[in-house]
Amino acid sequence: MKRFAIIAAAATALVALTSCNEAAKLASDTEGSWSGAPEQFTVSDAAVATMTPIYTFVLGDGDKEGGNVTVSALISATMPYTPPTPEVVLPFSITASAIGTIEGTWKAMDDDDIAFNFNFDSLNVNVNPDNITLSDNALTDQTQADWEQFKPSYIKSLEARFSDAMRLRFMAVRGLEDIKIKGDIMEYEFNDVKMYMHRSGNMADVK
Repeated sequence: MKRFAIIAAAATALVALTSCNEAAKLASDTEGSWSGAPEQFTVSDAAVATMTPIYTFVLGDGDKEGGNVTVSALISATMPYTPPTPEVVLPFSITASAIGTIEGTWKAMDDDDIAFNFNFDSLNVNVNPDNITLSDNALTDQTQADWEQFKPSYIKSLEARFSDAMRLRFMAVRGLEDIKIKGDIMEYEFNDVKMYMHRSGNMADVK
């Protein structure tokens, strides 16, 4: 009986060690920056919006299975804009871009799954005022004057809407599943959908 208990304990220890080694290998392969493809992004009032995520994985000091993660999201959205002044009658559309970031921690759970824990207090979005374009029907002196007057407050509104959208998006991202890394391509599943990321700096084709 004692011999059986010793064998069982040894087998359990071997399984645990194997699992740790597999998780450490996945973490080592994952460390670095990975760029995803543009994906549809739900933003309040936007006619169309996309987000391109870039995940940067950093191993913690003395931690072989995880560490800190930063996601930088390249956001682009087109939405209608109705001028708040009666002098400009026709509404027009605005296309804006922004960069959003969120930080957190990550951990390789086994040989093909990674878990995230995002810190939503770190969420930050900045709209670049130089990357805002107006539709052709807005290109009049009156419209331009009206837009420049209300542009700062509208940018703040955009940043708030993009922040809300990012918060909802990453609240749903608990981790990546069924990860397979081949060279500079990462294949994984999110909500049972197969997706891909490439290691930043190498635009190798997905095959």
